[in-house]
Amino acid sequence: MEVSTDRTLASAEAYAYHEPFMSASPELYQPATLARIQSGATISASDALAASRELQSSRNDIQKVFEEVDVLLTPTVPIPPPAIADLQSHPEDLRPQELLMLRNTRPFNVWGIPTISIPCGFTKDGLPIGLQLAAAPWRGVALLQAAQAYEQATDWHNKRPVLMKF
Repeated sequence: MEVSTDRTLASAEAYAYHEPFMSASPELYQPATLARIQSGATISASDALAASRELQSSRNDIQKVFEEVDVLLTPTVPIPPPAIADLQSHPEDLRPQELLMLRNTRPFNVWGIPTISIPCGFTKDGLPIGLQLAAAPWRGVALLQAAQAYEQATDWHNKRPVLMKF
């Protein structure tokens, strides 16, 4: 199921919430964060309303999925995290990497779906891997029961990665 990457509604809501704080103390915001929030200032009410309707339609669509399944399982993130040194030497890659890392978790945040990530293994380099479980709204108890059942059936939650020496 496709999830819109349009930020109209999120930007409008973020601006509406933060506007009094930004006006009083803009220096308390990191410049990139401040610029991102301020981008919501130019969004019209009609554009925000249209985005809200689109979001509600998307939330209705995901509800239909949960008519057939109790819990969805996905990898928490699609790739291992990039090395900090790589991002420091190529800061222009930070936002694209961030968006890729959020690809599997973002839809559930947008839809307002209860979700949990639990340990399920390690990469070949020893980095932890997460299994994301999601359930229908107001089905958080079923979600936690599924996560607990997985943890009782496996021992990944007891394993720790090998600490790397620098």
